[in-house]
Amino acid sequence: MVWLGTVATLQIYIGAIWLVYVWLVAPRIQERAMAVALAFAIAQSGVIAVMLIALYVRRLSTLLRARRSERLHAEIEEALALQLVGIDQLTQLRKLVARSPGDVANAIEQSLATVRGASRERLVAAARDLGLPAGDDATRMETLFSQAMRGNLLQRAVLTEALEDYAATLAPAQISKALASDDKAAVVAALDMIRAWKRVLPIGKLGALLGHEDESIRARALRALPYVAERDEAAVLAGLRDVHPDVRTAAAESAGRMRVEAAAGLLERLLSDPVPDVAVAAAFALAVLPDGVARLQRYVASPNRAAAAVAFEALEKVTIGRVELA
Repeated sequence: MVWLGTVATLQIYIGAIWLVYVWLVAPRIQERAMAVALAFAIAQSGVIAVMLIALYVRRLSTLLRARRSERLHAEIEEALALQLVGIDQLTQLRKLVARSPGDVANAIEQSLATVRGASRERLVAAARDLGLPAGDDATRMETLFSQAMRGNLLQRAVLTEALEDYAATLAPAQISKALASDDKAAVVAALDMIRAWKRVLPIGKLGALLGHEDESIRARALRALPYVAERDEAAVLAGLRDVHPDVRTAAAESAGRMRVEAAAGLLERLLSDPVPDVAVAAAFALAVLPDGVARLQRYVASPNRAAAAVAFEALEKVTIGRVELA
């Protein structure tokens, strides 16, 4: 389509030059090169003039619409305010819709975001009578959740925050469906959102995701594990033995959050892990377990300087009450 549009534009342009040459320039100038150059200049000037006129008309139209919207805004706001308190304004609102349906729809959408209860119900009913969109919270949640699934990392972060209050409502249906999807992007998005909300949700075992062939899925599932209703300590223990460092780190973080006492021995061994992130996560997880402090104290004197350093750091945080799990 781009190529066809380009070819069509070129044909029109050449046609305009040819018409100017044949009808205006050639009869008056005998030298062909001069005539062609003059025809090109005249056609070019005509094109520029048309573009400037079109741009002016477009800006003028935008300005007129903005001024009309500004004039209507006060009338729309007044009618909606009366409708919200129970005074029927459907007749006036229909007149306003006939003049500018977009302005009325935008005003209703903004009002729906700020009102609750009977006032909201009256406004939703009025919007439906007027034939304007009036999505309820459920529809809005589903739309935002779908956008979060498809969006980039920044968009997902913004939408995750917007959906936080609806997390428990979304969990049984939309989130569970996303977790069971064959679409890796949807699974990743759902796991990231569960972790970001940091609240226990009515979601069953993560099951296959904890043993997924993709290590990034395994790691995300382990980080989300403390926030699902059915926890799986065995998966945490398996994750601490995983060959991939990010999975071991995630398992250590969850062992601390879930207070998995059976993981203490594995966490102690991970203090000597060659990957610093794994060792640090293990140290901070041990710091919150019943016998973890004693294990850390033993490692402070370890000949392994890296292990001793992370153990000392975790103990220091325990002492000042600033242990923070990732």
